[in-house]
Amino acid sequence: MTTPGLFLIPLSLLLILLPWRHSFVALVLLMILADVAVIIVGSFGVSPVFFYGNLIIARSAVEIAFGRRHLNQGVIEEIYPLFFLFAVNIVVLWIALSVFQGKIDVMTGTMGFNLNLAQPYHLTRENFTQIFYLAFHIVLVYAIAHQLSWLEPVAAAKIVDRAVVLAILLAAGFVFWELAAFHAGLTFPAWFFHSDVHSGAWGQVTAGHVLRASGSFPEPAGAAFVFGGFVLYAWKRYKLGIGSTMLSMGLLLISLVSLGASTSTTAFALMGFFALVAAKDMLGFHLRARGARSRLRPQDFVALLFLGAGLLGASLYLNARWETVDEVLTRAVFEKDQTGSFDARSSTDFMALDILVKTGGLGLGLGSHKPNSAVMTILSNTGILGSLAVGLFLFMRLKPYRPRLSATDEEPIPVTVPLQWLLIGFLLAHAISNPNINHIGVWMVSGLLIGIAAGQCRQFDAEERWYMLQTEGAEGRVRSYPRPLPLPSAGRSNAR
Repeated sequence: MTTPGLFLIPLSLLLILLPWRHSFVALVLLMILADVAVIIVGSFGVSPVFFYGNLIIARSAVEIAFGRRHLNQGVIEEIYPLFFLFAVNIVVLWIALSVFQGKIDVMTGTMGFNLNLAQPYHLTRENFTQIFYLAFHIVLVYAIAHQLSWLEPVAAAKIVDRAVVLAILLAAGFVFWELAAFHAGLTFPAWFFHSDVHSGAWGQVTAGHVLRASGSFPEPAGAAFVFGGFVLYAWKRYKLGIGSTMLSMGLLLISLVSLGASTSTTAFALMGFFALVAAKDMLGFHLRARGARSRLRPQDFVALLFLGAGLLGASLYLNARWETVDEVLTRAVFEKDQTGSFDARSSTDFMALDILVKTGGLGLGLGSHKPNSAVMTILSNTGILGSLAVGLFLFMRLKPYRPRLSATDEEPIPVTVPLQWLLIGFLLAHAISNPNINHIGVWMVSGLLIGIAAGQCRQFDAEERWYMLQTEGAEGRVRSYPRPLPLPSAGRSNAR
C-alpha cells in the first residue's frame, strides 16, 4: 500500500457503504487522480478509480446475488456490442498466434514508441492484461448503468451533473496549484499526485521556462484528454440552460485555461474543435431540444461578459509574452511534424495499418501492438470486426436519444446532451494521441448515459402501467400502485 493509499483506500471503503448517489460522484472525482497509486505490486500500480470501480462491481454483485436488485435486461442489451468485441478479441488472438506469430513486427506498450525495440509478434503479458481490462470495463459499464437506472431520472441527472462539475473544479484546481508552485514557489505534493510506478512525464518545461502543466495527470497530454471533454460539457451545459449560467461559463473558462496550460498538441487541436462547435451554435444552429437557448437573456449577457473578460485578460497576458507563446506554438503545432516524437508516433500508426493489411483485416489481439491513437489500436488489434463492434457501441451512445414516449410525452433528460459531448471530447483526444482504450473516462461516461436512459425508460414503463390500470377502471389496483412522479421537460433545469 502506498502513502496515498493509506488515505484513499479507507475513504473508498467508507464511500461504497453509503447510498449509491455518493458512489457516482466519487467515481468521477477519482478519475481525476490518474497518476496516483493506492497499491503497488512490482511494476503494477492500482489507481484509485480502478480500486473504487472494483468496489462498485463487488457491491452490485452482492446486491444482485441476494435479490436486492435483479439484472436489468435493457442495460445488458445496450452492451451487447461489447460482449461481441470481447469474443472477437479472444478468437482473433487465437488465430493470430496460430498463423502470424513471428511473422509481423509490432510495438508493445512497454517500448515507448522506440522503433528500435520493434520485435516479431508473439504472446506477451500485455495480451492478458488488456483482456482483463476489457472484461473489467464491460462489467463496470453494466454496474454503473444498472445502479443509476434505479434512481429517479431527474435525481440521477442532478447527481451526474454535480459529479462532472466537481470534477472540472477539482482537476483545474490541481493544474492551477501546479502552476502556482512552479512560478511562485508554493509546495506541490508530487509525492501524492504522481505516486504511480511509471510517473515521470509530468512537470515538463518547454521554451526554457514554460511549464507544461499536467496537474494530477500522468503527462500534459493526459490533462488535455480530460479537459477537452470538460470544455465541451461546460459549453453544452450552458446552451441547454442546466444550472447557473455563470457557473457554466466559469467551468468553460477554467477548462480552456487548463487546456492551454498543458501546451499539448492534443490540447490545441481540441481547442480548435471547440471553437468550431461554439461558432456553429452561436451562428444559429441551435441544439435540437426543447428549452435550448435560442435567444440571449439578461443572465446570458452577464455570463458572456464574464467569459469575454476572462478571454481578454488571457489575451493581454499572452500578448505581453508573445515570443514565448510563438515558440510554444511552433513546437507544438506549426513544426510538430518535424520532431522525432512525431516521426516515431506516426510510424507506429503506419505499422498498425500494415498489420491490418497483412492480417487480412483480422488484427492481432488486444495488447499486441500499441500505436499512437486509439483508432489505430482498435484496427490493428481487433481488426475490422472489433472496430465495427466498438463503432456500434459508440454510435448507440452518441445518437440523438429519443425514448419511447408515454402518455406524458416528455423530452429526454437534458443532461444527456452535455454527457454525449463529454464523450465526444474524450473520443477526439483518443483519435489524436491517446492509444489506451482502457482509459476509464470513455467507459464511465458510457455507463452514465446508459443508466440515465434506462432509468427514464423504467419511469415511462411505470407511467404506462399506471395509466393502463386507470383506463381499465381497476380502482383497487390503482390505489395500491401509486402514480409515478412525472418527468420534467427538457426546458426545465435538472441540475439546480
